[in-house]
Amino acid sequence: MPLLLHGICRNTACPNRTNFNVRLRQCARCQMTRYCSKECQKQDWPSHKSFCQGYLQMKNALTEHSSREELYDRFNGWVRVHNYLLTHVLVAWLNLPKYPKNHEKMCLVVTIGYRPEVKITPMCMEVIKAVFMEMPTEGDEWKDIHERRKTAEVEKKKVIPEIYGCGIVILDLVLPEEDGTWSTMRRVLPLAFVESMAREFVPDSALWTQRLFEYTREGMVPDLPGSGRR
Repeated sequence: MPLLLHGICRNTACPNRTNFNVRLRQCARCQMTRYCSKECQKQDWPSHKSFCQGYLQMKNALTEHSSREELYDRFNGWVRVHNYLLTHVLVAWLNLPKYPKNHEKMCLVVTIGYRPEVKITPMCMEVIKAVFMEMPTEGDEWKDIHERRKTAEVEKKKVIPEIYGCGIVILDLVLPEEDGTWSTMRRVLPLAFVESMAREFVPDSALWTQRLFEYTREGMVPDLPGSGRR
């Protein structure tokens, strides 16, 4: 199965926002937000300005250890808020009715950026891209991820017998450093889903990927049943 890379033009008025085949270019200043054209970038600048400037300010703020700890707490809060949404996006990509064992070998890798000017937890991170890929079996990090998935699946099934399985979502929060380079703060999430969701969920990956970008940007927390949380 090929690796699939998805991004979305950040101009909300762009007619190509649902076309994932359009080539995107990064903002030269923050190198995070992406647009399909210079026209879209100019049109979105009033909205993007605070985010872009916030990244420059954050280069200094994140040099302090306490700032890193505070950022990690906000990162965890964002994950808790969007846990259901991330589960639905993952299951849509897994397409379990067609590939019943996909959750054992495939994963969703989501790259996100920090919005330091936003104080509301559901909106404090912004999704930049999403990659659906096969998990390597070599290397200590990937071996640990496979083991964590298996362990989480066993433990979840003990508590909730209706659990079908656990899949992996990897969240990479990219951060600017003083020397102009970028570092990554990573969270590996084994996400559980129930039998009915795996068997009956309509695997519209394009639709759910679009929702991932839009819901997290706008701070929307939709009611999404079926991900196995109690």
